[in-house]
Amino acid sequence: MNKAERLNREMAYLVNHPAFHLADLMEQFHISRRTALRDITDLVDLGLNIDTEPGRYGGYQVTNRGTLIPMTFTGNEVSAILFAIKSLALVSVNPFQQSYPNIYERLLSTLPSYRRKSVTDMMDACHYYNVPPLYEIPFLRQVLKACISRQVIEITSSQLGKEPVRVQFLWIFYRNGFWFFEGIDADRGRWYRARCDLITAFSDTGKKGKLDREALQAQHDRFVAEHHTIPFRCRITDKGKERYYKERYENIELRGNELVGAYHEDEFAYMLDYLIGYGSQVVILEPESLRRAYRQRLQAMLAAAK
Repeated sequence: MNKAERLNREMAYLVNHPAFHLADLMEQFHISRRTALRDITDLVDLGLNIDTEPGRYGGYQVTNRGTLIPMTFTGNEVSAILFAIKSLALVSVNPFQQSYPNIYERLLSTLPSYRRKSVTDMMDACHYYNVPPLYEIPFLRQVLKACISRQVIEITSSQLGKEPVRVQFLWIFYRNGFWFFEGIDADRGRWYRARCDLITAFSDTGKKGKLDREALQAQHDRFVAEHHTIPFRCRITDKGKERYYKERYENIELRGNELVGAYHEDEFAYMLDYLIGYGSQVVILEPESLRRAYRQRLQAMLAAAK
């Protein structure tokens, strides 16, 4: 790594290792004693307060690690950061209530003019497309906060029935234009995976959930293993593999030229829609019920096209 990158990594390292010896830097970053001494001098020039502790077992002590340590980035790193932010601009609905284009412009404005021109030229030549959110989500930020705080939340969702349910959330995730949440019913122990935009009411019960994050993760893993009970197998073409990699799911995997996995009975319609998306690139091998429904769907589509 070059010197600038090494100094950045050394600053990050010293935030968590405020008391250190010269040998620590030498071993961690594979540098000589002379280079380590020069780096300490440079780190002080960059704003770190590093005191020397004399004595046989003395070393160095960083005294201002709680302050914001300035970081420098290479040209490629700056471009990568701004590209990532610009790519997120399509996710206009996000739990942080921030406008990514505004963040992008603010960061861009901090660059010197020559670097700014280089970055904008790169952006003009490199584009990223994804599916923007399809609906507004009134409670997205509140759901994220509940994931972090582990509070039990009472929600009403058109996807979960008419009655309110009390949920402890594990996480939220974004896929193909929708924000989803996963969590457990605090009263019945049922695992939920549902769309955030379908939440119509949200209130904090004031009670902490009984499960920590590790226990919630274990419940999630158990749900994935136990919920998908109907095995399926399909043969796809090499072209069909592109579709698989574009839209991957934890219950579906690719083995050679076969899609294998399992689904739950209440996911039957979704599985059918998913496989229809492969068009002529897929042949359903089993189960027979899925093969039959697939043929019927194709026949209905052909009849409608006449």
